[in-house]
Amino acid sequence: MMAWNSTAKNCMRIDGFSRKALNGKKVSQRFQLLVESHRQYQAKSKFMSGSAQKETEKAVLLDELVALIDDNKVLKEEHQAVEEAAKDAKANATALIREEAMQRASKRKINNGEDDGSSTSKKKAFVDLQNAEIRLEQEKLEYKTKKHEADIHEQAEARKECAEMR
Repeated sequence: MMAWNSTAKNCMRIDGFSRKALNGKKVSQRFQLLVESHRQYQAKSKFMSGSAQKETEKAVLLDELVALIDDNKVLKEEHQAVEEAAKDAKANATALIREEAMQRASKRKINNGEDDGSSTSKKKAFVDLQNAEIRLEQEKLEYKTKKHEADIHEQAEARKECAEMR
């Protein structure tokens, strides 16, 4: 806005300037209206084929100003896109770091046993009980296998004795 105020002061110094009071806001608004009317003129003249148009000094200057304004707008959009990408990258990096820290903290809690410890001792007792049941079942299977083998051996001997008696 300071540049527009400076432009307003310079315009007021010009001899023969028609306005009595001028400030930066009014100059800025008047410039925007001038540029917009020139854009509309360019849009209309694009479709006027075959007719010779006068290239006035005002039209040439406004063409250059419109091109500069458009270039500046594109540069600002690119700069803004780069800044947003940098912010997103930073946010993603911090989110990743935060997530890893949370995972490590939960692992430490489990490894250090920061909870009351009763759940781990209960789990250990439950696992020990299951292992004892498994050993008992294995011993029962071994006993049944030996008993079955002994029965088979007795039957074989009984058949042998029956065969000898005949």
